[in-house]
Amino acid sequence: MQKIINKYKLLIIRQKVFNNRNFLLAIGYWLIEFPSKNILHNRYLNFSAANSVPSQLR
Repeated sequence: MQKIINKYKLLIIRQKVFNNRNFLLAIGYWLIEFPSKNILHNRYLNFSAANSVPSQLR
């Protein structure tokens, strides 16, 4: 019974979060802005771009 109640609480929290437009805008900003500052992410992008070239040539 307690598990069901906890799940219900989580759903309510999620609804409140996703009904908040400013929160969604903040997530969007983070997704766009943060990766450009994140060196590991840039390395990953460079790595995946380098790997996509040979697959196009095949």
